[in-house]
Amino acid sequence: TYGAFKITGVLKPFKKQTQFKSDVMVSMATYQNLTKEAANPKSWGEYKSHTFVKLRANAKPQSLDMAIQQIAQKTNPNIAFAKKKNEFRKQALADISPSTEDLRYNPYVESWNDIIFNFSIPLMILLLAGFNYTNLTLARSLSRSREVGVRKVMGAVRRQLILQFICEAVVISFLAFFIGTLILSVMKQTIHVQWLIWEVDHQTVIWVVFIVFTLLLGITAGSLPAWILSSFQPTQVLKGELSPATFGKITFRKSLTVIQFVVTMGFIFQIGHMYNQFNYMATENDNFNRKGIFNLTLSDKNYSLLIDEIAKNKSVEKIGLASMPFGSLPAEYAIKAKKQEENQAAYYYATDRNFIENMQLKFVAGQNLPISSSDSASRFVIINEKAVQKLQLGTPREAIGKTVFINNQSEVQIVGVIQNFCHFNYQFQIEPLVFQYNPSRFQILSIKTIDNTPQDAFLAEMKSIWKKQYPYQEIGYSWYEKEMYDRYYPAEDMKMMGMASLVIFVIAIMGLLGMVIYSTEKRIKEIGIRKVIGASVLEIVEILSWSFMKLLLIAGVIALPLGYVGGRLFNSVFVFHTALNYGLMALFFAL
Repeated sequence: TYGAFKITGVLKPFKKQTQFKSDVMVSMATYQNLTKEAANPKSWGEYKSHTFVKLRANAKPQSLDMAIQQIAQKTNPNIAFAKKKNEFRKQALADISPSTEDLRYNPYVESWNDIIFNFSIPLMILLLAGFNYTNLTLARSLSRSREVGVRKVMGAVRRQLILQFICEAVVISFLAFFIGTLILSVMKQTIHVQWLIWEVDHQTVIWVVFIVFTLLLGITAGSLPAWILSSFQPTQVLKGELSPATFGKITFRKSLTVIQFVVTMGFIFQIGHMYNQFNYMATENDNFNRKGIFNLTLSDKNYSLLIDEIAKNKSVEKIGLASMPFGSLPAEYAIKAKKQEENQAAYYYATDRNFIENMQLKFVAGQNLPISSSDSASRFVIINEKAVQKLQLGTPREAIGKTVFINNQSEVQIVGVIQNFCHFNYQFQIEPLVFQYNPSRFQILSIKTIDNTPQDAFLAEMKSIWKKQYPYQEIGYSWYEKEMYDRYYPAEDMKMMGMASLVIFVIAIMGLLGMVIYSTEKRIKEIGIRKVIGASVLEIVEILSWSFMKLLLIAGVIALPLGYVGGRLFNSVFVFHTALNYGLMALFFAL
């Protein structure tokens, strides 16, 4: 695309964690030669790059402050027209990641907020698991009371019993650690989430942290049961005066069980809302058409023969041209209604009329771009409703026929206004949008196929046509619907969240099991009496189960409104979002 280059060096492969992931690096002289506007003093108002400064060995970092302040004072007059003013400050390389502040064009750098959120989920799971271990151990306290009594009679002191029970918890914790490590190794092979599959630099440190954490987890979870179980007196055990041990009253244990299920349902509801939104972004066809579109990347500017050959195919309905398909970050242009006015930022697509028809964009006023086979840019443009509003052109109908300026140079006329739509990021606010016929920027063919076209057969035909035109180049293509699904639906991340939901669900069930064991052991005499006077097994199960079903229903009454609020809050992150899926919430609640 940019001409011939001379290779001056080959870099070693980057580590996966690095901020720098370029396949090609060009010299600054080459960059400035390719992008003439970069050398323009007015470009000090655009923030599309980062500057890295290496200080001399004996230089003080504070000396850099004075230098960059002088640069700001020197260059600020260049951007006064945009009503901008720069203030620069240094940031140490080691402070770039994790990021404490949001920087545009700062790829592959996690913010502290993201890291804290990601850690909060497993910590919540471990907290629930630790509580359940305590609950289940205490629920089994009657069966262990005789063991404690015998050990004390044989001469065991309390600290020995405490140590025994804590050691049991630590052994179970390390057993879980061993099983968890095996599951992690399987997950690395089956779930391809970037942050899960990469290798860390300091393996030894990580494993030491894991082992120490596992030890502390076992000690923490086992301390309370060890303290309570070791307090049993042999005389009470022999007299049968002990009841199942607990911490606090039964209402407290029931409250904790309700809280567990509220947390579980709330988490699963949130996963459902995430799935609902991501699936909407991956499959919706309201903003623009994705169905039946085959995108083919152009190899050069001599594509007329290629288009003629493709047009002969019986499965082809219409062929459009564009600088890029929707879904990627488009070019940014400056636009204004009058020459003396301040520039407004606008996204820019070079297209022809067929591309706009293929995408099925909705016009609110005016018409499509005129048919053209010229090699030069057209003086007609289509803009969206937001551009009409930003440029203060009146109503969409009043904007038709008016002229605007693009990049302070081209004066173009508005022939159509399209409805606002999401063209690449569902979270971003709607911004002004410009479509212009500009052949010098065309890079893809947007091929609309007829309904029910067999994709494999059509692809083979396109490869055959491409091979005739470009025998020494690989074809670059995508079925647009699948490309958009893969881009917007984070399948691997959703697998991880699904597994987390399953773990939290199982933990909540284990907590309920602890309650059932406790309640059943406490009511064993009552069960015997009911059987003697003729109660059936089914009747006893109903009596015992209803008290726990009530806990689940109470949890549901609390969790459903919280799930609704959580869904509304999650949707508020997206400017373009779907409605809440109440059916999915009801299904999760029923489960």
